[in-house]
Amino acid sequence: MDCKLRELFKSAKLLHGSMYNEMRTIMQEAVEESSIEKLAEIAFIFRKTSALIDDLRKQLNKAEAILEIAVCKKWVTQTEPSEIKTDYISVTPKLKIQTTLPSAKTNPEDHEKLLRALNIPEHCWPLIRLHWPAMCEYLTELAEQGKPFPDGLDPRKTTPQYSLKFHQRKEIVAIDDTLYEDIPF
Repeated sequence: MDCKLRELFKSAKLLHGSMYNEMRTIMQEAVEESSIEKLAEIAFIFRKTSALIDDLRKQLNKAEAILEIAVCKKWVTQTEPSEIKTDYISVTPKLKIQTTLPSAKTNPEDHEKLLRALNIPEHCWPLIRLHWPAMCEYLTELAEQGKPFPDGLDPRKTTPQYSLKFHQRKEIVAIDDTLYEDIPF
């Protein structure tokens, strides 16, 4: 694994541990503190610190999503997609098809095409309400098998959603665990 990546993770882990311990110390002192002004300042600083960390979390989540899509797209374009494995992780790309189902009220023509393509008898149509999660799962299975989607679905409203399932094989960095002795999780 790249040294920069290991250092980033190590920094985050050390920062987490030290901030957690510092927060606990401040909280213990705050309980004993009698000044309302001091308690208000602590609450304010905790709120501002939380907002900063939350912003960083959001940026990390965005970056992770972009990288997951890039990995999946590269994986799909390989002539023979193979397992993704490093010394630290093994990764399973996952594809899920998302779609908008045609409504019987707003788009009856496509709704009928879809029900017909699904081999649902016409006399049952008034009783049928398609289950969106099940349809997405069905479309995902069709995509994995390389089969076409049923008629009635708008290709502009049918999109792939990529994600990765990670399995950590080896510790990324070793850090002195005494830093985490007091952490209850």
